[in-house]
Amino acid sequence: MRGEIVIEMNEGIQSVIAVLTSVGIVVEFTPFFKINPVSYILKKLGTAMNKDIAEQVAKLAHQMTEHEIDELRWNILNFANSCRNGRKHSKDEFEHVISDHSKYLKILEKHGMQNGQVETDYKFIERVYHKCMDENDFL
Repeated sequence: MRGEIVIEMNEGIQSVIAVLTSVGIVVEFTPFFKINPVSYILKKLGTAMNKDIAEQVAKLAHQMTEHEIDELRWNILNFANSCRNGRKHSKDEFEHVISDHSKYLKILEKHGMQNGQVETDYKFIERVYHKCMDENDFL
């Protein structure tokens, strides 16, 4: 008895899938109707199945952004500290830290974040850079 019910359910499911496929193909190619129920159902099913993966990808992207912000912040602060300790730098090194600062600000703006100590140190870097430009005193 139980086996017969399972067989009937499988046959019923196969019939429903066949009808949906047929209707989906017919409706999809009919110029007056732009509805494809099979595609809709498969899309919803795929979204549900991939929900965990999408969440993991979003979490990983957030972690990568945080890592990039930390790395850029560290480069800027380290460069400012190096300048404060009297180390001379090449024009290319200054241009690199200026580029890092631009990237840093863009990322912060994109994610609605605030800037703190980096801005103070960056102003110091700018003063040192302009002094080196005026005096042609690069490494």
